[in-house]
Amino acid sequence: MNVLGIDASHNTAALVKDGRLVASAEEERFDRCKHSRNPPVHAIRFCLEYAGLAAADVDYVAVGMDEVDHYAGLGLILSKVLFDGYPPGLLRKRFSVLRHHLFTDPARLRTHSPLSSAYWGKKVDAATDGTGLSAEIRVIPHHVAHGAWASLPTGWKNASCLVADGAGDWESTTAYAYHDQSIEFLRKETYANSLGFLYFNATDYLGFGFLQEGKTMGLAAYGDPQDVPGAVLDQIVRVPGELSPWYTVDSRILTDYYYGRGYLSHFTRLFGAPKRPPGLEATTPPYPVAAAAVQRSLEKALLHTVKKVVESTGEKKLCLGGGVAMNCSANGKIWASGLVDELAVQVAPMDSGTAAGAALRLAQQLGEKPLVEPDRSDWGPEFSDAEIEKALEAAGLRFERCPGSSIAGKAADLVAKGKIVGWFQGRMELGARALGHRSILANPGIKGMNDRVNRVKHRELWRPFAPSIAAERLGEYVQKPCPSPFMLIAFHANPNGKRELPTVIHVDGTTRVQTVDKRLEPLYYRLLREVEGHTSHPAVLNTSFNDAGEPIVCSPRDAIRSYFGMGLDALAIGNYLALNPEPGAKR
Repeated sequence: MNVLGIDASHNTAALVKDGRLVASAEEERFDRCKHSRNPPVHAIRFCLEYAGLAAADVDYVAVGMDEVDHYAGLGLILSKVLFDGYPPGLLRKRFSVLRHHLFTDPARLRTHSPLSSAYWGKKVDAATDGTGLSAEIRVIPHHVAHGAWASLPTGWKNASCLVADGAGDWESTTAYAYHDQSIEFLRKETYANSLGFLYFNATDYLGFGFLQEGKTMGLAAYGDPQDVPGAVLDQIVRVPGELSPWYTVDSRILTDYYYGRGYLSHFTRLFGAPKRPPGLEATTPPYPVAAAAVQRSLEKALLHTVKKVVESTGEKKLCLGGGVAMNCSANGKIWASGLVDELAVQVAPMDSGTAAGAALRLAQQLGEKPLVEPDRSDWGPEFSDAEIEKALEAAGLRFERCPGSSIAGKAADLVAKGKIVGWFQGRMELGARALGHRSILANPGIKGMNDRVNRVKHRELWRPFAPSIAAERLGEYVQKPCPSPFMLIAFHANPNGKRELPTVIHVDGTTRVQTVDKRLEPLYYRLLREVEGHTSHPAVLNTSFNDAGEPIVCSPRDAIRSYFGMGLDALAIGNYLALNPEPGAKR
């Protein structure tokens, strides 16, 4: 049985064939529009082509959102606006936006909603050129799709599962008990109490723009929440001890979110400054303190919630899913707390993962036994040597062919010497993290290298970088190590880590590590060990292969374009190595 999964929020496709996940990719990698809102036409085509399927071979399409519940949940928004007393003019303006969704006939909603089954049926048909798609469209509740993706790839028999995001259907935070590939609902928080919307609104206040919550997390390290009175922190999130709910986000913050971006009166009152204007450095007070206060509030709420969920299930293995699980600092606090014995955060825990989650869950409901290879991130396209060589020649690049896996040694030698290398190998990763398939690599032991790479990528100089480290060596560099194959847990560096890897240690002493397993990533692992042969560490600075404002590269052409645009020193692409000439030399 073939199940095509679609993420109805961020436009990702996935293909589950006979219960096994075989492909998944985001539309942005193909249409080259970061955070693309276009339907995943190219992503669907890729999944079908990779699996060797025609449209007629698809048995079901799983969409990871129940649109009727999603829009009905907006009624909670209206009630908050009413009770929080916005001026009548503002209320009328917001109500006009909500009225259509709140009072539309459900049958019409399913036909005309951009999240509806009929809508997606048309888009899938368009992606397959109308070549006979007859698959039935099935809706999987959003948090169920998140929960399936968080838990099924672990290979665990029993676990606790916590999903937290902005909102999906009615829910913003949901707890499940995971038993033998099934998830049992335990409890939820609704739209009206959303940690994801809290962080989204804080990111807007800090002036970072749409889906830039990672910058808020990075900026938080530059501020001390101790500079904020406890009474102010309580006006962000309250944790009510043993009482229900798990946590309470201050209604004024969420009301600002529901009214619309740019209306941030509560944060302005709390921190005594308006939304950070364009051009003002993000590290200017009070913005780092505001970021730190919001980060601490999020961590406090999550730690309390995890404690309650683990107590409910009796399982100290924890799966985290949803967009909030992208917050590696909070994940690190959960791991360091001792509340759990094992922690799993899958690649793409945000909405991009719900395409695979929805497809796997539907396959399970239809009698299949879902199978996902644990700790894999590379579910996207790959390119042959012939395709790569053709692209290099078309670009007029000088290059050499490196036989076997010698490309790892060539790249490692350059990294050790302080060069910045584009690394393009195998299938593309799913999600926002480059994990050794579409990466930019540098030497984390050279002081100042982080500034160089930030300039190459046209990023703010205060933003941190992460290392890739041979998995079995992690304990030499961090406190309380655990597997972190997807770069989604922040650890406190130990003295050796701070000394040996200075450019990947953030100002608060943490580092967001990717652990590299020799069995799963043999070529990337070999590169790390080759780097160790030149230095003292089996580690590299690893950042995504893209310029600021662009998606991670997908094709050889994308990689070559970014190689030129950023002025990288070298490009290791497949079995080929291209070197930028030294200044003054002929290309």
